[in-house]
Amino acid sequence: MRLRDTYRTVLREAMLQPGLTLGEVAKNWQMGLAYEEAGCEGYGRTPADFMFVGISAGRLGALKTRVPFTRDASGRIFQRCLNRLGLSRSDEFSIKPDLVNCYVTNLVKARVLTQKGLNRLPTVKEIVYWLPTLREEVSQVKPKRIIALGKLVLRWLRREYPSSLVNYVPHPRWYQAHGALAQGSRSFEQMVRDYKVALEA
Repeated sequence: MRLRDTYRTVLREAMLQPGLTLGEVAKNWQMGLAYEEAGCEGYGRTPADFMFVGISAGRLGALKTRVPFTRDASGRIFQRCLNRLGLSRSDEFSIKPDLVNCYVTNLVKARVLTQKGLNRLPTVKEIVYWLPTLREEVSQVKPKRIIALGKLVLRWLRREYPSSLVNYVPHPRWYQAHGALAQGSRSFEQMVRDYKVALEA
C-alpha cells in the first residue's frame, strides 16, 4: 500500500473512532493482523424475536469464556439485565446463559486487542471482514428487532438494515462506568428501563 493510501485509511479509521489521536488510530490499524481469528461466536435462540449485537469480545470476559457478554463486569451487568427482562433463565455469573427468545453476538468475532493486550475498538478492515458472518447470523435468527449495543455498532447496522429493524442502547460498559454493577443501583435500573424501551419500540 502506498503512503498516500495508508494515510487516507488512517484518516477514515479516525473518523470512526472519535476520542483517539491519529497516532493511536494508526497503531490500532496496524494491530489488525489477526482479525481472521475468531475469539468467540454468537449464541442463543434461533429463530428469536430479539438480537443483541456488541462490538467485540472483552479480554477479561468473552475471550476467556468464548461466550459474548459473560464473566467480566459489563457481561455480568448485561446478563443480569436480560434476566430482569425475562430474556434469560440464568444469573449474571453464568458462562453458559440459557437465553429466552433472543440471540447475542458481536460485530467482530476476532481478538481485538492492543499490543499490551488491552481492549480497543476494531478497525474498518476488521469490521468489514466479519460483516458476512453477521449477515448470516441475522438471516438465521430472523429477529423482529436488532439492538445495537453502542453507537459504533449502530452506525454499521444502519448501513446494513432498515432503521425500523435496528434500535440503539448504550453499551453495558457505559452503565458499568456509572456504577451499575452494584445491586439496586440507579444506573442498573436505568439500564433495564432503556433496554426495555428499545425492545418495545
